Amino acid sequence: MAPIDMPRSRHLAEWRHTDDGVELVLDQRAIGVPRPLALVLLDGDRLLTDSPVDDLLGLESTLRHMVAVFAEEVRVAHQAVFAVRVRKTSGSPRRTSDDGGAFARATERQGRASRHHYAAARLLEDLRDWVSELRPAHGMLAEAVQGWARGPEAPATVTIFADPHAFLAGDVRRQATRDWGGLDIDGVEAWGHGWRRDGDDDAPGSIPPDGPDRGGYWSLGFCARTGEIYAVRRAPHLDQEVWLLGNLVATRELADSILDPLSDHMRQPNSLVLAARTVGAAVREQAA
Repeated sequence: MAPIDMPRSRHLAEWRHTDDGVELVLDQRAIGVPRPLALVLLDGDRLLTDSPVDDLLGLESTLRHMVAVFAEEVRVAHQAVFAVRVRKTSGSPRRTSDDGGAFARATERQGRASRHHYAAARLLEDLRDWVSELRPAHGMLAEAVQGWARGPEAPATVTIFADPHAFLAGDVRRQATRDWGGLDIDGVEAWGHGWRRDGDDDAPGSIPPDGPDRGGYWSLGFCARTGEIYAVRRAPHLDQEVWLLGNLVATRELADSILDPLSDHMRQPNSLVLAARTVGAAVREQAA
């Protein structure tokens, strides 16, 4: 399929309803929406708008949120099964043989949560695959496709620290004492606070967004005393984590030259990984 010229405007595409379902009209071509995706797009109170780009990316946001919610339900259900199993094995013989059906109920909840999680994850994968097959040339859909293809894995050049305390302990020059007496990273975080990574973007307890959700929980920073560029995750539903993206960055001006051109890409999926790759390449060039 030839690349589709997708201007940044959201309104140059349109939906078309047919006897067979829903079609997406792009570049003067009508492309049938796979039935499972069409059913979700038209489910319940959801209405298609005059902006298919917003509709598709909004559905992607909703499915990501559902995957996060069901993943949390799977975790809780697994803990419940484990707790019942411990009670059964540590109790009296009579209690072990007659648990009032607690184990059966716990395993049933675990199975139901796992099925829901699998179904949501499969729909999300199908939606991303279908949009990717459209091969949009530019605009928000193209940015999304690029980000999905990038993936969430940290490049080999990245060093991962479990939390800021571990990062600070690795080099005292990274430490700054704040007014409240505690230690913090002695860095300048001037390149945005919404860098994204699949798996981190969606808080299970939050309200799913109405439309495309393009925000993340990572910040990029520069520590002048060590010449390091780092990223730190500050999410309400996740532990803080620090990625050391690279060193040998001697000045703030050099950090600006590496990171400033990336700012327009912050809202793309897995933009954190793009930043990590870019910093890694710049550091290799500096070391050459």
